[in-house]
Amino acid sequence: MKSIIVNIRRERDLYEKYSNEVSSELIEYLINEAKVKDDVEIIVNTKLSINNIDKLIKKSLEDSIKNIKKVDKFYDGKQIILFIVGLLFLIFSTLTKPEIIKELILIIGWVAVWEVMDIAINIDSKQKYNKKIIKKLINCKITVNNK
Repeated sequence: MKSIIVNIRRERDLYEKYSNEVSSELIEYLINEAKVKDDVEIIVNTKLSINNIDKLIKKSLEDSIKNIKKVDKFYDGKQIILFIVGLLFLIFSTLTKPEIIKELILIIGWVAVWEVMDIAINIDSKQKYNKKIIKKLINCKITVNNK
């Protein structure tokens, strides 16, 4: 099991600058450190008298999952639209007479279709991986040591 140690010396180490939400830098740090095959635990060392640091971190991780789901919906819609547009251009290219216009429309159609594949390969796989890591963090043990 890997221990992720977080030392919080000041409130600004825990919170965003202009809100009471957990720092996005802290969440990114946790995600990067949790990219191991082993289970993880989070150990928070702090002198601050802030209650429920563990719950604040877990809530912020859950919010990150919700944001990923929103981005997924956006890209799913984009993929559907690009695929339909690509197919329409490919069909339209067969109906076009001047050869240069036909080739141009054909290229545009294939670019749209390949963009769908690019999103599926690059963005979707990264999002799924990050979601898996965040779920692992949500389910891990968080220990807060008040020194």
